[in-house]
Amino acid sequence: KNNKYINKINKTLENNQKLFNFMGIIAIFIQFIFLIYPENKLINLFYGIFNYGYDPNFSMKNKMIRENTVYNMLTIIKTALLPYFFILIYNLRQKPIKAISIYILYYYLDYAKSLYMGRSTLMTILLVLWVFIYIEKIISKKTWIILSIGICFFLIIIIVIIPQIRLHNTFDLNYKNIMSSINNIIQEEANTQKHLKVCEEISKEISYPKMIMATITAPLPFIDIDFPVLAYKFTEKLLGISYGDAGYYIMLPCAFGESIMVLGKYSSWIYMLVFSILMCFVYRNLKKIPYLKYWLLYILLEYVKCFRGSIQSFILNIWNTIFASCIFFLILYCLPTKKKDEQKEK
Repeated sequence: KNNKYINKINKTLENNQKLFNFMGIIAIFIQFIFLIYPENKLINLFYGIFNYGYDPNFSMKNKMIRENTVYNMLTIIKTALLPYFFILIYNLRQKPIKAISIYILYYYLDYAKSLYMGRSTLMTILLVLWVFIYIEKIISKKTWIILSIGICFFLIIIIVIIPQIRLHNTFDLNYKNIMSSINNIIQEEANTQKHLKVCEEISKEISYPKMIMATITAPLPFIDIDFPVLAYKFTEKLLGISYGDAGYYIMLPCAFGESIMVLGKYSSWIYMLVFSILMCFVYRNLKKIPYLKYWLLYILLEYVKCFRGSIQSFILNIWNTIFASCIFFLILYCLPTKKKDEQKEK
């Protein structure tokens, strides 16, 4: 029965390629809208690549923007259209230069919006692109393997220098500095576990049933259940300042810390178990849909990434996307069925 629905989705995607490509183009257009609304940032397109860095007032500006209803609606639509952007890339696989150019354009527009992109986000984007090049055999396998070795060194350098560029520090690219920076990053990642006591304190303020309701109703803009962003709550406890205050920056609780915040120290494993079961269900179904394979790859990389960051935002993004797609596919299912029924009656 499940395969029947999957086959119908595949057939729908095959029969409506132009429609889904158009939706992918809309996703790119929305990225462009963010450069002119709610403020004009078009200049970032031309000098943004030379102006990467951390803005101490970023959260203050972002909070003001996020209070804009139109901006929030556009963000929801952008999230919902992400799989259609990847469908567009898949449908253009026979035109690799065009597909790669559109892919780079989409994420460059996303970067230009705020002149910021995290290390892990950048690595996810590059890995999806590199796997696309391999799967679609754009270059020979031997060339791909040789270039992969060089790209690994390139990614290591990016991971090392981005924190320095972000703070507008000068950085001499030599062996000693690179190893010192790698050591600092490893210590920084390992130190996330030392704040688990703070996570335990926050768990007393968190309602798990309320979180479930807030997650389920997240795609419905007319229902607003007040539930905190756990990463913000965690940061507020550690820094003593709130999202939107000057000098604010997000400190990630990691997946284990977040599970303690939600269900406490002894029941935290349930949170991770439920999350893993849901992900298995998503993977099992999406892998049967070829048109969505690059979106699935993106999801899997984000899934890995969320273990050092936050599961909450990952779940909300996936759920918002799947919910919108289910509604859209339901409409597409009903339309041809209705026509067939009318023909039978005649």
